[in-house]
Amino acid sequence: MTIADLARRASKLAIDNSPTILTSFGVVGAITTAYLAGKASFEASDIIRLKEGAEGYADDPKERLKHRFRLVWRLYIPAGTMLAATTACIIGANRVGARRAAGLAAAYSITEKTLDEYKAKVVEKIGERKEAAIHDEIAQDRVNEYKEGVEIYGAEVGELAYDIFSDRFFRSSVEGIRAAENSFNYALIHDGYASLAELYRILDIPAPAYTEQIGWNSDRMLEIKIASTLTPTGKPCLAMEFRQEPSPDYGRFR
Repeated sequence: MTIADLARRASKLAIDNSPTILTSFGVVGAITTAYLAGKASFEASDIIRLKEGAEGYADDPKERLKHRFRLVWRLYIPAGTMLAATTACIIGANRVGARRAAGLAAAYSITEKTLDEYKAKVVEKIGERKEAAIHDEIAQDRVNEYKEGVEIYGAEVGELAYDIFSDRFFRSSVEGIRAAENSFNYALIHDGYASLAELYRILDIPAPAYTEQIGWNSDRMLEIKIASTLTPTGKPCLAMEFRQEPSPDYGRFR
């Protein structure tokens, strides 16, 4: 491996981790700024005490303040410089993070649109009944992975259910899932948008952090498909799936 290859890899590594690097510099810079400011303050206090004691400066508060500023302002240059650099690092990390988030949202939207078009074309070509049958088969394939002892969320009583989106099992019922859907859409209409985390909270399922970042709005409301499946041990299991996937830009209206 040549030096040029090493340089390219190092450059890519730095770019990929730039938010973390900039944030780290910001933290170190904040601590250093506090240290330099404290050090300058101690030195400034000594200088002011010695100079004013020797010169017997006037008692006018405004003149005294100006005099003290002229005596010690240079001591705070290192702290001010470090503060400016720290601020630049924090702003830079925020801008890089915002650009990457916008890029991911755009890529997600493109993929989402392509998937919606594909689903629509499948229904057009083979019909809704066959598409529904394929959907049920896929749901059954996912539920076939169920094993005794797997963690089950939600209420202690109710039918076994499987959330295809988050790959988790929980307890509910067809009526319970429909009631959660209606409650979610009611809140969505009232507020204009709602996150996936809100739906999981209604269903009494833990909401991972990422579910706060995706959801639906009044232009794309929640629609749930429910399929009836069986676990490998023969237990009935509902399979829950969203007709339209939650979007990362759900807070913006089309």
